[in-house]
Amino acid sequence: MLEFNRRVLAQAADEAVPLLERLGFLTIVSSNLDEFFEIRVAGLKEQIKLEIPEPGPDGRGPQEVLAEVAVQAHALVAEQYRLLNEVLLPQLAAAGINFPRRTDWTPAQRQWIRDYFFREVLPVLTPIGLDPAVKLLADRSVEGVRGFLCGGNETDTHYLDVCFGRDLPQPPTFDFGLVMAGDRMADGEGAIEIVRGIEVGHIFQLGTKYSEAMHATVLDDQGQERTLVMGCYGIGIGRTAAAAIEQNHDENGIIWPMPLAPFQVIVTMLNPNDADVLGAGETLYQQLLDAGIEVLLDDRDERPGSKFKDADLLGIPLRVNVGARGLKEESFELQERRSGERTMLPIEGAAARIVELVRAAL
Repeated sequence: MLEFNRRVLAQAADEAVPLLERLGFLTIVSSNLDEFFEIRVAGLKEQIKLEIPEPGPDGRGPQEVLAEVAVQAHALVAEQYRLLNEVLLPQLAAAGINFPRRTDWTPAQRQWIRDYFFREVLPVLTPIGLDPAVKLLADRSVEGVRGFLCGGNETDTHYLDVCFGRDLPQPPTFDFGLVMAGDRMADGEGAIEIVRGIEVGHIFQLGTKYSEAMHATVLDDQGQERTLVMGCYGIGIGRTAAAAIEQNHDENGIIWPMPLAPFQVIVTMLNPNDADVLGAGETLYQQLLDAGIEVLLDDRDERPGSKFKDADLLGIPLRVNVGARGLKEESFELQERRSGERTMLPIEGAAARIVELVRAAL
């Protein structure tokens, strides 16, 4: 078979052969070498494994044949790559036929190749008789599995009842598997459900990498010097806010939890051009500030409805509306952002009641 591949490779190198046909001959060599490793080389390796000493018709044992095959096969592969990279690809490029390298692939090309591989190639690949240059690794879930199904390197062709140790060696196993929704739990009880989340904090175990570099040590209870084992943590302030908003909002905007709110109270003047409204609103605002409350004063000359919408959007937990009608009744209107509940507060003692509500929610 190696001699046949040499003749095919010679056709690929022949300048008299049309360019695309030469490329076709090169792919035939690749396919034949794959089959050669699957059948001939795998058989030789099995003979060596079983310690079969009998020489073949040419008087050579399997170890000698494998050594010579390796030299010839490597030479063929090297010539194949030389011919592709140094001869055919430049000539194809000159003819306007380009094969972009992996580093030059666009995102769309990468996605197409990925989709094609998983749709057309992966389902038919087989681990049996792999080229020895290919290292086979497996997930821990298949360790020791017997009687499984695998591809046969051809469309609609599969091998049944395949067993590690009999049909192919048990490959090294690692934790490759990615959990998917619906997978059974490790204890067999129930299925896994996957939901979205936000990483609001993390920890890192740094070990002794930095403490060794800094010569940071302590004495243990035996008086022996020990290198510090270090760790660190981080809390994302922005992510914490994002997580809070994701869990606390409605169609009108944010609903801040009291401990996280940028302002705990907003005092909204319905008509700041009214001297009484302006005076009452500023007095309440100052009383709340003096009590240590984080308060925002909305004294903009805007329509009340616009102010209410803005307050809902901002999500401040408590809104106090100061208007002429309420002042006539000597009261303010208090509205809770989360429930929407409205309460009329007597002006006398209103600040104390608001402070009480804020502190109860912290």
